[in-house]
Amino acid sequence: MNAPARLFCKYGPLKGKSFELKETNTIGRKSDNDCVLEHHMVSSHHARIFWDEKAGCFKIEDLDSLNGTRLDGSFIRQVESLGPLHLISFSGHEFFFQILPG
Repeated sequence: MNAPARLFCKYGPLKGKSFELKETNTIGRKSDNDCVLEHHMVSSHHARIFWDEKAGCFKIEDLDSLNGTRLDGSFIRQVESLGPLHLISFSGHEFFFQILPG
């Protein structure tokens, strides 16, 4: 993995939550996720962000969550590539996805 990245919540009930991302990251309400979002609107296993070595970028996919995952305001319908900065919403909880310097 070449690019360090993180998810950071700046607004709302999860304000201040931050997660440094690894090569594979699951996001959801259950404690077995890499990024645990303890909120009843977030699915048990909501989404996945992973490093795609061949494409040279992080990608995101929704894991058939009940309320969906949005990337820059649009629902994710397939695996999507992530660039340096995006707004990702998990059941209305908005996180900035950032590629970090270094």
